[in-house]
Amino acid sequence: MRLMDLAALSPFVLASCGGDAFMEASSINDSGADVASDAGMDAEAATSDGWPTLDSNADHDAVIDGDANPFADAGDASESGPVTPPAPVAQFYSDAACPFPASISYDAPTNTLLMACGANGSQPNGLFRSQPLGQGNTWTLVGQAKGYPSYHIALNDSYYLITHSAPHGFSIIDGKTGITTGSVDFSAISPLDPLYAQIKSNINSPAGAVLVGGQICVATSNLDQIDPNDPSSTTFHQGSVICMPYNYDGTVSVAYATALLTSGLNPTAMALIDSDPVSVEGGSIQRFAVLSSNSYANDPADDAKLDVIDINSGSMNSITLGKVTAQTTPALAMTEDGASFIVGVQKPSSQFLGVNWSDGNISYPPVQLVTNGYVYGASVFGKLALVTDSGVFGDPSRNGALFISNVDPAGWQGTLVTKMPGLVGAGVAVNGKYYATVTVPENSDAGNDKKGEIYVTDLGGLQ
Repeated sequence: MRLMDLAALSPFVLASCGGDAFMEASSINDSGADVASDAGMDAEAATSDGWPTLDSNADHDAVIDGDANPFADAGDASESGPVTPPAPVAQFYSDAACPFPASISYDAPTNTLLMACGANGSQPNGLFRSQPLGQGNTWTLVGQAKGYPSYHIALNDSYYLITHSAPHGFSIIDGKTGITTGSVDFSAISPLDPLYAQIKSNINSPAGAVLVGGQICVATSNLDQIDPNDPSSTTFHQGSVICMPYNYDGTVSVAYATALLTSGLNPTAMALIDSDPVSVEGGSIQRFAVLSSNSYANDPADDAKLDVIDINSGSMNSITLGKVTAQTTPALAMTEDGASFIVGVQKPSSQFLGVNWSDGNISYPPVQLVTNGYVYGASVFGKLALVTDSGVFGDPSRNGALFISNVDPAGWQGTLVTKMPGLVGAGVAVNGKYYATVTVPENSDAGNDKKGEIYVTDLGGLQ
């Protein structure tokens, strides 16, 4: 195990640039001026004027304008390597049919986008929708899930699993019929149940999930006194991963559920390492990773952790990330070579880095980010690390953004910033484009009324 004290490292420092009344894309490299960043859930804007404001009366296709790298001469070849390209711009793609999209993914066999949306207003259930890629606003209802969705994954055939809170658990939907074929409510587990005894606290706040070794495994944070308006009041108990056999017919065998205790607090993101069993001396292994993001404290007293778990033996290798609060999105992004994960960090400063899951070494040095909100999550497309700044809803000067970095040391260096028109959430990279979910005001006079939209950023030519 390798200890990585991220707060003590001195990564690249980014600076933001100003702009006009329209959304702009900018690119920043390590020659930019030093700018202090106060990142996290309650971060103040790291720049004096924040991101440029959005003209709410502008047409969608005219909202965003591009801007070349203000710190590097993009017209001349660099002696140190390839020229840093100008940042791409984000374009309106479609409405999201809900104010706060929880997760979005791409299903290659059917060439469709899949999106889970939270309950709101008169709609008591979360909605799971699909859309043929490239067909605008043609979202079709696939099925409904209880409560507030957190994340979704594809299982076998047309079955999909959605983790959710209120109630805390997960549901399995048959994509062909829309019927909920399986449902588990963690909050209904009795204190007398052996599973509860293993964890010794309420089992709740499910987030990431994987299907591994014939079992569905879900990360649960197990919190008390949950207050979204005051995260500091939350009590973090021992985190866990709840696993139970999947019957490959849309149902699970709850009676055989087991609990794996994570090495850190607040497990959120999960990802498969081995999609199939790997033969080793004496048998086989099949592994997955879970990120324990840590508490929301401004100065975390505990360590964020990355656990690599073998589902066959239950063995765990824990990698310590230091006293930081890592990203809390349920998706964990693996690099193109399968050797590392890109991990976003919220506190004590906004940054991201690459972590080799086999030895805990830093495979890509930390990059410091100037955020208007906090680091929401990370994705990977080819050699590109894609990291999102949530922004702050309702303050146009603090809208979110997409940071783009090339993790290939032989490629262009620096970080590009593509600005978004609102609060940035989940996203997915598909065929050279990044689709980001964004929550924006319903209209300029609607106060706190919100709507979800999807913006697409073309990544072509950046690798």
